[in-house]
Amino acid sequence: MKLRKIICILLAVWLAVGACVYSASAADEADSYPDLLAGDADRDGDVTIVDATKIQRVVAELDDMDGLTRQVAKNEFSAEELTILDATNIQRWLAELFSASTGEVKKPAFIWRDGEYISVIEDYQKYVDAFMEENDYYGVLYVTRNGRVLCGNAYGKVSREITIDTQFPIGSLSKQFCGTAIALLEERGLLSADDTLEQYFPEYTVGKDITVSDLLHMRSGIIDFINQARPGVAYPVSADNTAQQNKQIILNWLYGKNLRFTPGDHYAYSNTNYFLLAEIVEQVSGMKYSDFVTENIFKPLHMDNTGFYEDLYESENLAEIRVEDFEPEEPTLKGLTQGAGDIVSCAKDMDKWMTSFRTGALLSKESIARVTAAVDNYGYGWGVYGSTLNHNGAIAAYLSADMTCPSEAYNFFTVTTGITPNKMEKDLNALRSSIIAKTSL
Repeated sequence: MKLRKIICILLAVWLAVGACVYSASAADEADSYPDLLAGDADRDGDVTIVDATKIQRVVAELDDMDGLTRQVAKNEFSAEELTILDATNIQRWLAELFSASTGEVKKPAFIWRDGEYISVIEDYQKYVDAFMEENDYYGVLYVTRNGRVLCGNAYGKVSREITIDTQFPIGSLSKQFCGTAIALLEERGLLSADDTLEQYFPEYTVGKDITVSDLLHMRSGIIDFINQARPGVAYPVSADNTAQQNKQIILNWLYGKNLRFTPGDHYAYSNTNYFLLAEIVEQVSGMKYSDFVTENIFKPLHMDNTGFYEDLYESENLAEIRVEDFEPEEPTLKGLTQGAGDIVSCAKDMDKWMTSFRTGALLSKESIARVTAAVDNYGYGWGVYGSTLNHNGAIAAYLSADMTCPSEAYNFFTVTTGITPNKMEKDLNALRSSIIAKTSL
């Protein structure tokens, strides 16, 4: 339950950052603005200021807008305040505020703080740097919009420094990749979300009527083989076994378990759903699940610093666990986390991944619509809340969360280790509150 609160906290962080960006409607109103700048833009889109009168006309136009834009115009860039800015800063502000070629309204480049105008981007960055150091936030935080880094930092060291490129296990964020693997096979006409498990697991008589869609949307009624049973105790998986042996042990155990409720009746989160989906990917594609995801997702998106926990848990680039005498068992029990929590990645690669849902670099528009169509706020490995997609993850001593809003071109990713859920919740709540305070205009 505490981990679920993290999603709510991160959503608030997201909205707080997003509050400093003009709405799409404001951008639409900007269609008439290029004539204000006509003749003042070179081919690179740089703006040359002619006189203060034109600047004041821009401010007057902004003053007619709604909400935040009007507030910025009145409180931050009134004619009186503009007189204290030198020409360079005014030029930088207008270059940020407008795209001279399209007239698109952008976020303000500067805010007034402590007697001076400070770049919004720098202000985010300064705050996040201080936040991570003061809270001993051992991990990475990375926020982008339209490919531009709004703020990002990597903090912490055990025997080696954390960097923005350090790899972390991302836990249940891995489900997003499994869901997309299913969507790719759907695109190719190789399976249907309406297929029943009888087709893929004929021995699973109790679950024969469960559909692929039920698995994807967490409506299967299947027991969670991780959170409601203890691996190695409830079923005898072992570090001495191959992945195939361990997976068959899990399946044999599962076949004898009753369902918790009638499939399709309601939502109940279960890692088993995505374990089974990964098995279906293998059956349909004829490839190892990890090979299919690598060839069809990682490589096309150039996620060159992403792989699988079982393969990389001894890598020098993997973030060290900052917990004494802690040895994770998950990567040693081969096959256990397949599809549900098996991926290792980094901030930049996760940004590429989230961006693909805006650009269509991997899936068609139709598939993206299907992947992000929620049933009980859950899609193909994503929590879906309006236009926002998110998820949180926990594996071994690592906690992670991602969030993207394709319509607003925002991506948010954070991961940490050696920190309890309570502490992460407290830290992220502080981050949310402070970003609101730092960015309110």
